[in-house]
Order: sequence, then C-alpha cells, then structure tokens
Amino acid sequence: MEGLTSGERVLLFTILGLFAAAGLVQMGSRKVSIPDTPPSEVQLIALQQLAERDDADPVQAERTALNIASNRLARASDRVKAIELCTRLKSTSALPLFREIMTSEKADVSIRTSAITAVAALGDQTDEPALQQLASSKDDRVRAAAVDALSRIRRQG
Repeated sequence: MEGLTSGERVLLFTILGLFAAAGLVQMGSRKVSIPDTPPSEVQLIALQQLAERDDADPVQAERTALNIASNRLARASDRVKAIELCTRLKSTSALPLFREIMTSEKADVSIRTSAITAVAALGDQTDEPALQQLASSKDDRVRAAAVDALSRIRRQG
C-alpha cells in the first residue's frame, strides 16, 4: 500500500471489493476462483464508481480509462465505455487517440462512432476536415455519427 496515491488505494479497494462480492478473492481456506469478467470490465466498474466520488483522483481515473480505450485486446464494449468515461471527464489528452480511432477503418464500428462522438464533445474546428471525410463513409453508422459531430462542432464554434 505504500507509494499508492489515495485515488489508487480507492481504486484498488473498489476492485478488491468487487472480487470479494463475487466470491473471487480467497477467504480463509477457500480457493481463489478465476473470474469470467474481463479485467477491463472490472476496471471500468471500479472507475465508474471512483469517478462518482468527491475524493476521486481524476488524473488516475482518466489515465486508467485511456489505457482501456487504447487497449486493442479489450472488448469493444469496454473500450466504448472507457471512451465515454474519458468524454465525461473532459479528457482532452485523449483526443489524439480518439482522432486515430475515428479514422481507422480497422476499428470496430461501435468504437469508431464513440470516438467520433468524443471528438465532437472535446474537439474543435480543426477536426472538421476529418469529420467531413467520415460524413461520406460507406458505413451508415459512421456517416451518421460524423454528420452529428460536424453539427455539434459548428454550433460550439
């Protein structure tokens, strides 16, 4: 526990509490179970709880959410939730990642559309050219998200 910030301790205890509640932590002579829940989902649950606390360390929450959002091995739904959390935290440091994701044809569509929405919320007029290109995407979902994002950025400008 030494060397951990208060936010990191809260996150650790939240994660341990989730594992204990699910019977996944060794209790006395009980054996440790291997959780079916992916680690990124457990982190996200803990992060969402942490983000709602007044004494939360927003930098630590942002860093962890950004790590999940950028983890190509994490489930798409977890990456989407992490992008949404970064957006709620107004994480402008995540913009380069979101810009990369939204233009990547290889990324899952749900992740791309979340990244487009995040860019609309956190970005500025410099994002218009990329969004205009996405507004003519072959994928209806990407196109709709880009059109909405362009409208939002123009209203903010």
